[in-house]
Amino acid sequence: MRRQVSLPFTAASILVVSSALAGCPGTIDDRSRFLGRCRSRIDVPAQVFAAQCGDSSCHDAQSPAGELDLVSPNLERRLVGVRSSQCTSRLRIDPVDPDNSFLLEKLERDAPECGDRMPVNADPLPRDVVACVRTWVHDVADSVVDAGGDR
Repeated sequence: MRRQVSLPFTAASILVVSSALAGCPGTIDDRSRFLGRCRSRIDVPAQVFAAQCGDSSCHDAQSPAGELDLVSPNLERRLVGVRSSQCTSRLRIDPVDPDNSFLLEKLERDAPECGDRMPVNADPLPRDVVACVRTWVHDVADSVVDAGGDR
């Protein structure tokens, strides 16, 4: 014979439990946990931009889409603190707030503020590759800020 156990639930205890389970809105301190991790440092300009984005129909030096050449030397000068030609209110790489960089939004969001997700007409880049791009964006933004640049 089974013994039935009853638990005394009150309206207050249900409210407390449901509130705890619902969580609370806030910020994510370690976004990389949810966005993927860069498994090993890679040369982002060569291994991602030139390899994935720098062909003749996209961001090459001859006729770059969105006026963004991702393959020529001095790439950081064309990105850090530079307004997007497609979305002029946004910086390609924001040196003060790298996580708000338009470049990252174009790689991460299905519907960026302006234009299409990149790469266009292809599967999104793997999360770990985007995480490496994010690390690179932070590194180049920090180098400009550390050098006293404020573009």
